[in-house]
Amino acid sequence: MMSAEVPAEVKTPVDFVPQNFPAGTISSPTLSISTVSDLTPTELGEGVEQTTARHDTFYFEDGNVEVVCGDTVFRVHSTVIAFSSPKLRDILSPSELLHAPIPEGPPRITISESAGDFEILLKMILHAQVGHSFLCCEFCRLSD
Repeated sequence: MMSAEVPAEVKTPVDFVPQNFPAGTISSPTLSISTVSDLTPTELGEGVEQTTARHDTFYFEDGNVEVVCGDTVFRVHSTVIAFSSPKLRDILSPSELLHAPIPEGPPRITISESAGDFEILLKMILHAQVGHSFLCCEFCRLSD
């Protein structure tokens, strides 16, 4: 076997020590490796609750799903909301809700839209349905 020769320009750790350092004052760096069991619950993110505020208008006590947008939580009726959009139908499908966390009641999903944008969407959906229901009731009343 051939022995590998170290080129002369390769420096060893001793070569990097300044010459005016007293002997024994330089030590090797220490490396600390933490395992999950070494971390505190706070470091793991456990027990740290993200605060969410209920929306003033669109938090229905009898709603069956909570939608979180940023720091705002909406509690709505999934069938009413899902009826208006294929995208919302996918997001609020029973299979998606089955895997959603359930912190304090109904399943909770988080979406990336801002609370303001989701509020506008809910206003359009719900006011349109209320208006539609009103027109249907008026039509029924007039046809009597």
